[in-house]
Amino acid sequence: MRIYFGGTFDPVHIGHVQLALELAALFAQGKVYLMPCYKAVHKERVMASAAQRLAMLQLATEEYSNLIVDTRELEQDSPSYTYNSLCAIRQEIGTEPLVFVIGTDSLISFPLWYHSERLAELTNLIVIERPQASFTIGGTEAVSSHENARHYIERVLALGFEEITQPGLLEKYSAGKLISLKLSQFDVSSTRVRRLAHDKKPINHLVGDKVADYIKVTNLYQNQEA
Repeated sequence: MRIYFGGTFDPVHIGHVQLALELAALFAQGKVYLMPCYKAVHKERVMASAAQRLAMLQLATEEYSNLIVDTRELEQDSPSYTYNSLCAIRQEIGTEPLVFVIGTDSLISFPLWYHSERLAELTNLIVIERPQASFTIGGTEAVSSHENARHYIERVLALGFEEITQPGLLEKYSAGKLISLKLSQFDVSSTRVRRLAHDKKPINHLVGDKVADYIKVTNLYQNQEA
């Protein structure tokens, strides 16, 4: 089984790493592929360059043999569409079970993703409950609740996914299944890290010493508003 965790990783932080490690420990195959995008379609801007984000991701994961950085989207030098990446991965692995990881905050936009109606043919989904996640409707932020999450999960299920409750079942299905998991994530965001770096405040506790040193040496984020 292949587990893919995508994102901008701008920068990667301990929440990303902890989530990947917990996912790796949850399944027998024990590896998680972190796939940084070149340019996120649903985000206005990315502060760090592709090379900088890759360097930080490699520093953050180098001591973990079960975390693998997949650079395919960075090498495309074009906007990153999950559908295209999953098609390429599917061609490589045949009928092997494939899992793509998203957070509850991605549930709102998921039906708007490129070829979202075809994703159930390519992959299974793990939806991770983000700490203190909130949902935005029509520009107005609504308080997070199980009811809100349920509404957006139903919209994703309508695209052809079938909900399951046992993680182990993902190893038996090539694609088309969805499960929600609540893992012990740190309540940290890349936005918070960028703001602290901009204000020249300590970030080691949020990104680890290696990434913090890289950000300091390169003056990354210090001349940019988060």
